[in-house]
Formats: sequence, C-alpha cells, structure tokens
Amino acid sequence: MFTATVATIWGLGAMGVVGYNLDPLLILLPAFIFAIVLSHGVQLTSRVFENIAACKQAPTNCRDSTRRGLRRVLIPSTAAIITDAAGFGVLTLVAIPSIKGLALICAAWLLSIAPALIFASCVLCLVKPPRTHNTGSVLLNKVWQAIINVEDHKYIVLATTAILLSVGLFYARNLTVGDTKGSAILWPDAKFNSDSASINTRFSFLGSDIMQVYIEGGKDTMLDPKVYHQTEALDRYIYEHMSEVRPAQSLVPIIKLVNSVLYEGDPSYEVLPDTKEEIGCDIYMYRSRGEPGDFAAFTNTEWEIGNLSFFLEDHSVPTTNKLTEALEGFFAHKNEIVSDAAFLYSGGQIGIIEALNEEITVSNIKVMIAIAIVISLCIVVYYQSLIMSLILLFSLATANSLTYAFMAWKGVGLNVSTLPLTALGVGLGVDYGIYMLDRIKEEYASGAKSVSDAIHGAFLTAGNAIFITAVAMIAPLLPWGIMSPLRFQAEMGMLLSLVLFLNMLGSLLVVPAAIAVFKPRALFPDKGKQTGIELSVNNEHLGI
Repeated sequence: MFTATVATIWGLGAMGVVGYNLDPLLILLPAFIFAIVLSHGVQLTSRVFENIAACKQAPTNCRDSTRRGLRRVLIPSTAAIITDAAGFGVLTLVAIPSIKGLALICAAWLLSIAPALIFASCVLCLVKPPRTHNTGSVLLNKVWQAIINVEDHKYIVLATTAILLSVGLFYARNLTVGDTKGSAILWPDAKFNSDSASINTRFSFLGSDIMQVYIEGGKDTMLDPKVYHQTEALDRYIYEHMSEVRPAQSLVPIIKLVNSVLYEGDPSYEVLPDTKEEIGCDIYMYRSRGEPGDFAAFTNTEWEIGNLSFFLEDHSVPTTNKLTEALEGFFAHKNEIVSDAAFLYSGGQIGIIEALNEEITVSNIKVMIAIAIVISLCIVVYYQSLIMSLILLFSLATANSLTYAFMAWKGVGLNVSTLPLTALGVGLGVDYGIYMLDRIKEEYASGAKSVSDAIHGAFLTAGNAIFITAVAMIAPLLPWGIMSPLRFQAEMGMLLSLVLFLNMLGSLLVVPAAIAVFKPRALFPDKGKQTGIELSVNNEHLGI
C-alpha cells in the first residue's frame, strides 16, 4: 500500500509539473493506476513471504528474502509494465488532445512502477520479518481446490470462453457512440437533463443542442438577397425533413418581420425583399433599436459572414447523422444554390459532438487493433512464442468484448471518457496473465513433475496474489457503482469492477486451460517430461 501510494503521488506530481489537468471524468484514473501498482506489489510481497517461510532458521531481516523475491519478480514485472505502457501509448493514435495527453502521462506513470518496486524492495530490506504471515488462506485454498483441476476440463473451459467471446462480439455491435440528452455526467432523471429535454422540445429559437451553418463570402455578402433566399430555402428544407429540428435562427425571419412592419404590419409583405437596398434598410431599422455590439452575433462590419442556427431535440448520433444527411441532401440540389456564398457545416456544439463521435468510432477500432499488435509483439519478444501471445489475446479479447456487451446492455455510450477503458482493461489483464504464465514456467523449471503440477503450483502462489489484488480493488469500486450521485462515476466504477473481475477469471481459468491444451515450448521446453512414476524408475536405474 505504501509503495502504491508513493507511485501514485509520483504520477500526480508529474502531471502537475507538465500542467496536465485531471478531468473530473477521469477522477478514477489514479485509483486504477494504484490498482496496477498494488498488483505488482502484492506479487513481490508474496514472493518475499515464500522465501521467509522456506528459511529453516528465522532470519533477522528480510534482506535475503527480498533479494530472492525481487530476482524472481523483476523480469516478469518489467515485461508487464512495458506492455502496459505500450498499450497506453497506443492511445496517442486518437486525434483528441485530451486522450493524447492522457496516453503520454499514463505511459510514463506506468513505467515508474519499475523503480517503485525497487524502492519497495529497499523498504522491505529495512524491516524485520513479520511474526506471523501466510501466503494464502483457508478460504482461498478451498476456492483453488474447487478450480485447481481446471486442466481436467480444459476443453470445456476453452469452448465456453469461445462462446462468450462470440456472444460478446455479437452484442457489442449495439454499443452506441456518444450520449443522447443533456449531460452524460448526470443521471437521466437529474433536473438539468429533464429541464434540458423540456426546453429542447417545447421552445423555438432556444435550446442547448445547437448546430451552426456558417456563411462566408466577399464584402457585402450578407446584403445579397440571393443569400437570404438560399438561407430561407435551407431552413424550410431541414424543417420539412426532420421532426427533431426546430425552426432555424437567422436574419431571415427578422428581415421579413421588419419588412412587414414597414408596410403597416401587412402580413402579405412578410417576405424577403429582392434588392440590396431594401435588405439594407430592413437591417438598419433592426440595428437602430439595439445596443452597440448586439449585431455582431449575425455578421461583421464588412458584411462578409453570417450564420444559421438549428436547435435539436437531442444530440444523439442518429439525430446528428440525420441532420448532416439532410444538409448534404439540400446542397445536392443545384437549383437551390442561388448565391455565390459558401455555406459551411457542421459547427457549434453539435459540430463538435459529431466530430468527436466520428473520431471515437474510427479510433476505437484502430486502437483495439493497435493494442493487439503491440501486446503480441511484446509477448513474442519476451517469451519467444506466438502461441503464448495468442493465448493472452484470446483471454483479453473475451474480457473486452463482454465489457462492451455489458455497456451496450446498460446503455453506456462510448465517449471520450470510456474510450481509454480498453487500454485500462488490457493493462491489468496483461499483468495478471504474465504473472500466471511466468509462475507456471518457474514451477515447471523448479521440478514440477508434470504440466498439471506446474499449473497447481501457480494457482496456489501467483493465483492467490492475483485474486487478492482483484478483490482488494473491486471492493472499493463497487460503492462508486451503487451510491455515486454522478452517472459517469457510477458507470465507471461498475465497468472497472467488471474489467477487473473478467480479467481475473481470464488469468485464473482461461490462460491455464489454454496452457494445458497447447503446452507451448516457451513454458515447457521438454513436453515429454515424465510423470512421477517414470522419474522414480529412471532415477533408480541411474542410481540417483
């Protein structure tokens, strides 16, 4: 806990030095980094306890035990840390500045875990061994006894995992991008969201979901009657083709109303004039009733630019896409283009949301592919085995697909804040998987009689540490998912708990089952290693 706290302070301090602001939506990020550091710390501590228990004489300090533990843990820890950092570094492919900054900060933060482990070892060297300690518990041992023979059901485990992967991928197709009404930070029944929905649906020329169309041209463009006729036609076209859009706000209704007033309120004159002089007169009459600067919202002093504001009922992806398609449909009609001005869309809040949603949709697939490639390369370099890489990817892909399916089921959209969830989940999943694989390799190399014995030994050592770490982090995250007044924090607490749980199951069940099936040479150089009976016969024959 002390080491995890120190590493977390290092990361937050580094963020302060470079001036990176921790967005309220990412408030759980330090907790997740803390979980990763804690995972490595628990593995180190459990190794130290094992060495203390193996000593025949009670040691006066933990120096020798720590040295042996660090020697065993440092290499797999470093491999896991580098893989984690590389996975986060992939987020720099996302063309969103906040995500890029987050990727760089978290990658550097994760790399600091290696010196944090060395620091933890130094602290352990200074303390006396505990009077009592245990590397497991009665409850955990009972759990292991229930699942320890997973290799006896290895084909069932792998088949079940493949089915879950298929189900997760199928339902993950329903995952939405972005949110719909109001703010995604608050619950749907929050007063702000209910008021926002009421205003957007009941009022014209007013609302929180606005899409701007900008008009650009030469000098006096906004005095050209053709520009206003095209603007009026665009407003009418969108209103006719989309029930989700209110009448647009622009100078058109203002000019028409002023023109009617100048003709004693005759409604038959509530039309757009056809000359620049009449347009200029109507605008002058409107401007003369306002304060200086009021008219800057409509055009500049050279009359070169203008705007058209559409008010939408919501900012969901279907609504924004439908509006964009309607705009494209209007400008596809050449007969409607009567002016030389350029009409630019989509702008305003809806334009930003649409750009973000498009980038998230593209980046999500790009990031997942890149993470898979990076992890594969890291594992292949470390273990010199393609099979090991595919085993880990199989477990990670299943956990991520089920997480996305859960998000689709609960209506949690994929946005700027949930996009890094893939890298977060992969980071912990890789840690758990590498520790389990490395411990299986160590148990086999240390004299395990068979592959099954090596897997059993890994369960009772590294498996205990993985289970303790996951439970220790899931427990404090669950209250966020249940009691948080903010929807985002509740969803993230729930999703992070799910990611931790699924990756824990993957490392404890899927990875050992796959190892038992494929028996990769990177872990078992001698696949034909004899059983205990064969060894005793051979040893007797050799006189050993």
